[in-house]
Amino acid sequence: MRRLLAWPAAAAAPDWNDLLGRFAAADRAALEQALFARPAADAAAWTLTLSPSGGTTGPLQLRGEPALDPDGQPQWHCLALASALTTPAPAEEPATVLAPAAAAPAVEADPQRLSVVTRLAGAAARQELELLYQPQLDVAGGSVRAVEALLRWHHPQLGQVAPRAFVPWAEECGLIIELGRWVLQQACRQARRWRDLGVLQVPIAVNVSAVQLQAPDFVAQVEQALTAAGVPAQALELELTETTLLQESEAVRQNLAACRRLGVHIALDDFGTGQTNLARLHRLPLDKLKLDPSFIRNLCIDRGAQAIVRSMVALGHQLGLAVVAEGVEQAQQLVLLDEARCDAYQGHHATPALSADALTRQVQQTHA
Repeated sequence: MRRLLAWPAAAAAPDWNDLLGRFAAADRAALEQALFARPAADAAAWTLTLSPSGGTTGPLQLRGEPALDPDGQPQWHCLALASALTTPAPAEEPATVLAPAAAAPAVEADPQRLSVVTRLAGAAARQELELLYQPQLDVAGGSVRAVEALLRWHHPQLGQVAPRAFVPWAEECGLIIELGRWVLQQACRQARRWRDLGVLQVPIAVNVSAVQLQAPDFVAQVEQALTAAGVPAQALELELTETTLLQESEAVRQNLAACRRLGVHIALDDFGTGQTNLARLHRLPLDKLKLDPSFIRNLCIDRGAQAIVRSMVALGHQLGLAVVAEGVEQAQQLVLLDEARCDAYQGHHATPALSADALTRQVQQTHA
């Protein structure tokens, strides 16, 4: 909870209903049941004990009494929550971190983060989400080998919100499951459209997080998206990062293996920036390595970067994997990648991420 909230102890805390929206669905349901499922007439004090995973000397107790809103429903505001989370209370006096609504001002701490998280729920239903597409091109011949789907969020008030500003928080509060399901469905539908047009009959890659991969129904989500769109499993590629591998669990391994058995391609994104164990890399059901842009950025001026890229390409090939260089911006970088026998590349040198219609027109003009 401390990591999720990241609020200074001196700051006023937000409305409790907004706070609930930042938790994963299961945790939110448990808290809502504990806080709001009591009859309105029950004004007795209650205590809810949470056992932290680490960093405190004992369980955190939330204690308070319900206050009623104009409709007779219990309503809570969070009071001094950050202080209670960062400073464990003495064992003989549990920390009182909840108080009736009338006792706490409705002042938000860190309003930008909170507004992003609370408005993200339901963004897909409100048609605020969009997928852009960036092709991965063959280094030697220039043909399209795959297309990566990139999520964008356009909010009426917030404007265009960068993925780095909402994806980490979506993972923390569980909304990444909703977003990920939408991305899978849209990517598969676009693959169907391109096949119907006779263009881009290549895999569409979507990014998946550790939270998604640990979901019990993740494989079912993949199968449903493929079946609904009427495309083969080979039309989909799942991209996971090295950070995801560091959180690898039995559920992640089983889900990846099940997707691979379906025929879905698996790619390791941002390779070279994490701490992937090579023995684990060998055991993973991978089809592709994607080299992080940080290695490509200095490729033309740094012989060390050139040696590293050659080594990573050779390692990928020895493991039977295709290797893709991300972040290619210059023609000379492409020449060096060709010399290193890199298979494919992705970046603004070829094209930035485009809408589906724009990429379709570009491909049709290229092959006209």
